[in-house]
Amino acid sequence: MYDIQILIIGHLSFAAAAFSFLMKDIVSLRLIAIISSILGIVYNFFVADEPLWLVISWLGIFIIINSFQIIHVFLEPRMIKLSGKELNIRNNFFQELSLTQFNKIIKLSNMQTVAKNSYILKKNQPVLELRLILSGEVSIEEKGRAISSLKAGAFIGEVSFMSGSRATADVRTLEETSVISWNQSNLRRLLIANPSLHLLFNQIINSDLAKKLSFKA
Repeated sequence: MYDIQILIIGHLSFAAAAFSFLMKDIVSLRLIAIISSILGIVYNFFVADEPLWLVISWLGIFIIINSFQIIHVFLEPRMIKLSGKELNIRNNFFQELSLTQFNKIIKLSNMQTVAKNSYILKKNQPVLELRLILSGEVSIEEKGRAISSLKAGAFIGEVSFMSGSRATADVRTLEETSVISWNQSNLRRLLIANPSLHLLFNQIINSDLAKKLSFKA
């Protein structure tokens, strides 16, 4: 009976570790990872004739690391100073990024308001900036004919940013439109220097591309 209980604890430890990978919320992920490590410590203490101290020690280190990261998440809002407008941008369009990660990209950005009927991009011209629509609407045009439109939350120039290509269509504002923009070269350098941010930012752009493709379908 005792051996069965220890075996169950071992299975629960690995099950909790597997379940943590399903969590999108970083705090939930780390809390479950801590629970998994605690169960793992109990299992490795009793499973053999003598405690498996090597495994127990590393599980203890994992608990300390995850605990520190959880504390950091709750202290982060006090450490990062963002304006109300910047916080709204993060909460509306970049929820996947931590405040620290978002602070890095917002420092590189410029915000501007583009007048109605202005061309943001012209087909086949170089695209120097990646833009995100904060408010307003733009028309995507081929030979003067509208083929689609984009509103708040959509990127402009993301294909060029991902592939290095020139503009694939004209982009014209249908009304006064607010955008946030990044110089492509500067943004690439930042992302290369921050792999975790690079991964999350690419996921955000890929999600936007997927939405656009679904609308076309």
